[in-house]
Amino acid sequence: MVRSLPSRSRLFDAALVVAIALVGLAVVIWAPSDDWYRDPSLFSALLVVASAATLWWWRTAPFVSLIAACAVFIVNIVAGFPVGITQYPAFIAFYAVFAFGSIRSRWAAAGLLALTVGVYAIADRGPLDVSAFVGIGVATALAALLGDAARNRRELGEAQRAAALLEAREQEAMRDRLVLEERARLARELHDSLGHAVNVMVMQAGVGRHVFDERPEFAKQALEQVESVGRVALGELDAVLRVLRPVDGEQRAAPDPANLAGIDALCDRIRATGREVDLRVEPVELTATAERAAYRIVQEALTNAARHSESGPIEVSITRENGDAVITVHNTGAALVVKGNGRGLVNMRERAHLEGGELESGPVAGGFLVRASLPLREDDR
Repeated sequence: MVRSLPSRSRLFDAALVVAIALVGLAVVIWAPSDDWYRDPSLFSALLVVASAATLWWWRTAPFVSLIAACAVFIVNIVAGFPVGITQYPAFIAFYAVFAFGSIRSRWAAAGLLALTVGVYAIADRGPLDVSAFVGIGVATALAALLGDAARNRRELGEAQRAAALLEAREQEAMRDRLVLEERARLARELHDSLGHAVNVMVMQAGVGRHVFDERPEFAKQALEQVESVGRVALGELDAVLRVLRPVDGEQRAAPDPANLAGIDALCDRIRATGREVDLRVEPVELTATAERAAYRIVQEALTNAARHSESGPIEVSITRENGDAVITVHNTGAALVVKGNGRGLVNMRERAHLEGGELESGPVAGGFLVRASLPLREDDR
């Protein structure tokens, strides 16, 4: 396997090759040679340079570097020259195989080094010295251990970098999910609050326009209701915009009229359009978020009832049942027209599910029914 390295690493490799070559040439020129070895020559100097040059690939192709280093070492021994510096490139390349090579290349490197030591034992002209072979064994084991330690450190570093990258991606995904959830929440708020207000204003304005000549006082009340609902809608819109663009770097929560106490006002708005609304509420204790969900569900159900039917009473009830608050909005109006599952029904269902409850809706005998169940607060069950 050939690995690519940055230019700074290649400069280090070049410096290593030059340093070993210079040290080896100094030994050839100035170190005294024993009587049983050949005298230094140009050939021995070339072998020293070739041995150092094999380290040019010690990190990019360590097994190739080891083969070349062992080959030069064997040629040097067979030619009758002393070992000198030619043994060290082989140990460095052996270290590199254990640091960068595969398991198979490790076994192959061990076999190749054993073969090289065997040739050395047979072909070397000097007397066999047990201490020399002990030194070879120690150097081989040390190179293998250091190479394996370097591999472990590198793999640990890679695993840590991969874990950090994965964590960063998970955090980014979490941020994206939170942004999407916040957008969905704001979309529900805008749809439920402003959608309700606009529909009520349209209906009240329509009623006022139709009775303006015959019942001017009623028309005036309708216009007052339009103004009142419009002000409420502007307040809720301002609250949502404060969340989107907080003042002074702080997110300000909207003043929250969306609670069970505000359901009376919802019903009054629909009554102002000329529809009869029957409200029945039993005392129930809900969490703040569940109470808001209940308010929005009633709000959307009332809006749909007023939009999709022309007349008839609307029955709203909040009761206790098996540890839940059960909210029903029954539209018994005539000429009911249902246009499929719109965004409003989806929002109501999502609100119920987020609080651990359920919501069902659909046509029933004599109208359309929305029924939601939300868990009561723990201390009220």
